[in-house]
Formats: sequence, structure tokens, C-alpha cells
Amino acid sequence: MEKQKVLDAVKILNGIVYEDDEKDKKMPLIATKVKTVAVKDEDLIVAFMTACESISEENEQYLPDDVADVYNDLDKEGYTSRGKVEAATTVEKPAKPKIDRQAPVRPKDAFGNVIGTMCGDISAMLVAGSKKEAIIQVLRQKFGRSEEKATNYLKGCLKSWKSRGLDITEKDGVVTMSLPKK
Repeated sequence: MEKQKVLDAVKILNGIVYEDDEKDKKMPLIATKVKTVAVKDEDLIVAFMTACESISEENEQYLPDDVADVYNDLDKEGYTSRGKVEAATTVEKPAKPKIDRQAPVRPKDAFGNVIGTMCGDISAMLVAGSKKEAIIQVLRQKFGRSEEKATNYLKGCLKSWKSRGLDITEKDGVVTMSLPKK
């Protein structure tokens, strides 16, 4: 379709006003005017189609036949408010084979903690029997935690493990952990 035909339809559409019975004043048919200066042909058509589709059914009566004809012609040519819809001539790409990516299985200790993590290091130190201060120092040095965060993390781990029934004892400042006796 010729750009001039679309441009003329857009100019008509931009200038249409109707009398709103509820508000007793004249209202534009479209909320925002379609830009006509320095616009590519494709963008002008998309903006025109979008503006026409934004008109409510009750206000379509105010749409002139010239504008409706241009809209219908563009619609027949395959244009929508998203651009021109190409025919189904595109070749579908074969689907990529799905690669099953699984995280490597990391070894765990007897308590179910991954070795080399903060919980794993804490449980290893508790099995051997360590002071809380020594555990906090390891968390600070190896994992870069502040003293407050390391202390709170240790407290959380101990509380969690106690609630699961692990035998955690503290004697003379040394904390030890063992599997519960059956």
C-alpha cells in the first residue's frame, strides 16, 4: 500500500473528535495522536493499526469509511499492530538437543553435610571436639565472615542439629557432636 494513502488516513484519524454525551464535551477518537513526521513506513503502519484497534466498539461509528478501508486493506496485506505477519515460509530450526546438566555430586559427611562447606567444616570440627572460638575463627578466615555473622551461623547450625536429634554436648568450653544413640 502506498505510504501517502496511509498518511492521509492517519491525518484524518488524528483529527476526528466526537461529542461525549456523559461528559458533555468533544473528545478525540484516539487517546494519542499518531506521529507522521520522520517515521519509517513500517512504523507508521504499525502505529496506525494500533490506533485503530484502540478505538472502542461503541466509538467505531465515528470512524470514516476512508480510514476503515485503509485499515482493512492493510489487514488483508498481513499487517497487524505488531507489524507485518509473514507467511509461513520460514523454515523451523531443529530443536536443540536437551543437555541434562546436573550438579556434580559432592561428598557428604556422616551427618549429611557437604564436605568443604561451612556446615561441613563445623560438623568436622565438632566431631573432633573444638572450642566455639576456634570454629568462629575458621569461619572468619576460610569463608570471610564477620565475627557476628560467624557466631550467628554457628548458633543456627547447633540449634538445627539439636532439633534433629544429634547429640551435641559442651564440656569445659569444648563442644562435641555425635550421632544419636539408638
